[in-house]
Amino acid sequence: MTVKPRHIPLDELLDHIAIEEDEPSYAALSRWCELYPEHASELADYFATWAEQVELPITQSVDAERFAAEAVSHALNLLHQEDSKQEQATLTQIARSAGLSDADVAVRIGLDEPFVMKLFRRKIDFESIPQLCFDRLHWVLGITLAQVRKHLRGPPLATVANARMKSRNMAVRQTETFEEALASSVIDDTQKAEWRDALSAKGSHAEQ
Repeated sequence: MTVKPRHIPLDELLDHIAIEEDEPSYAALSRWCELYPEHASELADYFATWAEQVELPITQSVDAERFAAEAVSHALNLLHQEDSKQEQATLTQIARSAGLSDADVAVRIGLDEPFVMKLFRRKIDFESIPQLCFDRLHWVLGITLAQVRKHLRGPPLATVANARMKSRNMAVRQTETFEEALASSVIDDTQKAEWRDALSAKGSHAEQ
């Protein structure tokens, strides 16, 4: 029985399909696309390639090693496309593709929604972010630690409000440290203590 988990990377999804499906079919494609609409395009390509392969005449000589190599190459190409999409997307978009709102992410990593919004918009100074934050975002969003760091590093993402303020020549502070944001957070004292411990831990800050 096909059961959809909360979130699954494309490579793991293709592994599940290879185990659960005996042959490519429109019904199978439709079922998997309904479960994972975020991967619909890649799934269509995968099933199309699979269908072409099984339609080869039985009398045709097929090199098993070459067939396996081509299948792996196709899967890697799909993964590359998926990685490119994730690199271009914001963390907010990645969370939405996993069915998570900013509030959902906040609950799962032990912060509040405004704090998560600041993180996703790069309003928190990158060098001040503890390793615990990277780790939790990695597990919750289902992306690599390197991808988490890449998305949190860099200048703040522009918003309509920022653009309006800039146009009025108002001095606006772009970022704050993790500790400063924690001080104004509404999470409970136990959670704040846990984050402060993470901030004081040796080697807890962002890698260069």
